[in-house]
Amino acid sequence: MKDNYIYKILTENEWSKIKNCKKFKGTDKDLQDGFIHFFKKKQLEGTLNNYFKNQKKLIILKIKLSTENNLLWEKDKNGNIFPHLYDELDLKDIIEKIKI
Repeated sequence: MKDNYIYKILTENEWSKIKNCKKFKGTDKDLQDGFIHFFKKKQLEGTLNNYFKNQKKLIILKIKLSTENNLLWEKDKNGNIFPHLYDELDLKDIIEKIKI
């Protein structure tokens, strides 16, 4: 079965700032890099270990994968392919919010 979702990790503080908005432009890191960082489900553990180690109060957003032209699948420095959104995220595409 194909996984038709992408995921985004936010801190609870980042989530509280955007949860009542219609669009999300990205975290400070996303804005600095020029795109919103996402990952696939199988990349969750590695993403948490590499970028969120020892952080508490995190939120994982499960997002319906759309046919956005601005969603590109790009390699990172280790050759892993991640989805990057070069646009705002419409928060209506969030189908689940998971606290970890």
